[in-house]
Amino acid sequence: MKPALSWRDMGAADAAQQARQIRSFAHVGGPDQRDSLVAPWCALGHEREYLEGYEAGAAEAYGPDWRTRTFDPAPDLTVPETAAE
Repeated sequence: MKPALSWRDMGAADAAQQARQIRSFAHVGGPDQRDSLVAPWCALGHEREYLEGYEAGAAEAYGPDWRTRTFDPAPDLTVPETAAE
């Protein structure tokens, strides 16, 4: 049975999903690993295909400088201050 997604498509989908989560780059070694991505959990012989998809997805999600830019976390929720009663 053929998988629903290719390994490349799966990598791109993972990058897009992780761009919307706190755990960016978690499937490929973390933010400090952006220069040399790894996917040791990937099926034997498919790691390069997955990583090519992940790289394309990361570039689409973060822009062409995704390997070198800094990421400052933004708060998900901001609570306005209220005056004391």
